[in-house]
Amino acid sequence: DEWYAYLPAWDGPVFIGLSGINNPTLEWVYAVYDSCDGTPDQQIACNETTHASVQFDAKRGEVYWLRVARRGYDRGQYQFMITGPDCAPSQDDLNNNGIPDIQECIEDVNGDGFVDFADFVQVIVSFNQCLDCCCNPPEDVDGNTHVDPADAMIVYAAIGRVCPSMGSMQEFITGRRPASNSLKGDDGVAQSIQP
Repeated sequence: DEWYAYLPAWDGPVFIGLSGINNPTLEWVYAVYDSCDGTPDQQIACNETTHASVQFDAKRGEVYWLRVARRGYDRGQYQFMITGPDCAPSQDDLNNNGIPDIQECIEDVNGDGFVDFADFVQVIVSFNQCLDCCCNPPEDVDGNTHVDPADAMIVYAAIGRVCPSMGSMQEFITGRRPASNSLKGDDGVAQSIQP
């Protein structure tokens, strides 16, 4: 199953259709939920019995989760046809560059301040460990709700990048780090940075 999030910019009816790209005869089952848990009581609309488009009334600011699955074991690509309110801009990405503002260095999955081979290995070790929409591991750098080779390639392409540091307000005002901040040194021992 694949999961997609939809955050409408305003209230209004939404119509969602789905069709196969290379094989239009494939049957797709898709449903809209008000939560990413995907339980039947959270289902808003589903095409399982009609094989047609689904319709629901969206509310501005509510996140809707679209779950897509193939009927049977056939494989293929698909495309959505969505008519309704535009997607709202992400409040976590005010500069609209596709990267959450609080973490402008998504490739640094282990959070050590730079992208290196350790980040690449961490992504590879995490392949297929998170396959539902509620899981949001740092190794899912492309944000498609699962860790896969595409994430590894993004990290691999960024190896050598030094990430911007997230300083404290005191550091911003004074231009110096407080003495109480501890950083992990190369030898694994915590060391204090003096102003």
